[in-house]
Amino acid sequence: MFKTLFGSRTKSATKAFENISVAQLKAQIEAGESPMLIDVRSAEEFASGHIAGARLLPLGTIPARHGELPQNRPMIITCRSGARSRMACEQLHKLGYTELQNLSGGLLAWQKAGFATVR
Repeated sequence: MFKTLFGSRTKSATKAFENISVAQLKAQIEAGESPMLIDVRSAEEFASGHIAGARLLPLGTIPARHGELPQNRPMIITCRSGARSRMACEQLHKLGYTELQNLSGGLLAWQKAGFATVR
């Protein structure tokens, strides 16, 4: 009866994004999978160091520039700590993007794991 009144609480079809660890991302890169990596930090933060192959698309520019991104390709979104990238995933999902992953811990976790960044 509860399900009849309130519906099921499963989120399988409506989940905006998944989280991915830095180890999982590193493994994808090393396997040559070349994921589309979007960095949503500011231009200054990006210039100070980012993951090789990342594309800069600052969080505040997503509403105006999201059309530059393909909707049919999986994307991994990153930032400094994972907070802005989570917001970016939510924004992109509302704009129709479905294959989104948030890099847990962001660039801080990437660097803590000892993985290289480029300038």
